[in-house]
Amino acid sequence: MEARLAGDDGGGRFTLGPEAVVDKLMHALESPRPRARYYVTVPTHLFGTLRRLLGTRVLDRVLLRSTRDERQP
Repeated sequence: MEARLAGDDGGGRFTLGPEAVVDKLMHALESPRPRARYYVTVPTHLFGTLRRLLGTRVLDRVLLRSTRDERQP
């Protein structure tokens, strides 16, 4: 994972620049009732939805499968 994040591709195809986080931060600071969590990237939206829809065991399998390449020696 460290090699992927340190690479020249900017951390992967799903990463966004800091301005995306700033937009969410400004929304949270200016909101009278901010939410507990703000999803910024596509994977965070996806896994947030999957967390609500799937059971714990199934979600754990999905997470393990999604990180398979990073866990290979």
